Amino acid sequence: MASVIDHDTRNYYVYIYSGLIGALFVTALMRSTTWFMMCMRASVNLHNSIFSRLLRAPIAVFDNNPIGQMLNRFSKDMGIVDEMLPTTGIYMKSARDIKRFEGITRSPVFTHVSTTLNGLDSVRAYGAQEAFEHQYYIYQNDHTATCQMTSVERIIEYQRLPQEAPLDSDDTHRPPPDWPSKG
Repeated sequence: MASVIDHDTRNYYVYIYSGLIGALFVTALMRSTTWFMMCMRASVNLHNSIFSRLLRAPIAVFDNNPIGQMLNRFSKDMGIVDEMLPTTGIYMKSARDIKRFEGITRSPVFTHVSTTLNGLDSVRAYGAQEAFEHQYYIYQNDHTATCQMTSVERIIEYQRLPQEAPLDSDDTHRPPPDWPSKG
């Protein structure tokens, strides 16, 4: 025996179902928007934090870290944080290890290109183009032989950089307010 639902009851259920679908859609939209806003805000804060730490780092940091590594943090790693992290959210440990190795092998490529461009006159004068090209291919092959959160981990390393003295000195070491009054 078939059950017959009257017109008013059917409309009631259609309205309830439609309301639930609408609420689900609005909730999912708010959740996605909130997630992306949080990720973008975190990315901006992370970038500003490492940038200010790098600006206040002693010169020894620049002597001990290749320029390619620093460029890599601000270009590729920040790009991954901005683009891929919000959509993936979680990842497996093995993928993180692969991405770490990929990031480690990318820095020598940037450093080699930067060094070559800075010393291009010398490279050409000594006819070492083939040697530099060969070394570039080695670095590039190592890099491409590998294939995510690892970018955040690598960026956070820059938040631990040692810092120079504060920009403002304390009151005991400040010159008088009218200094210099002559000269």
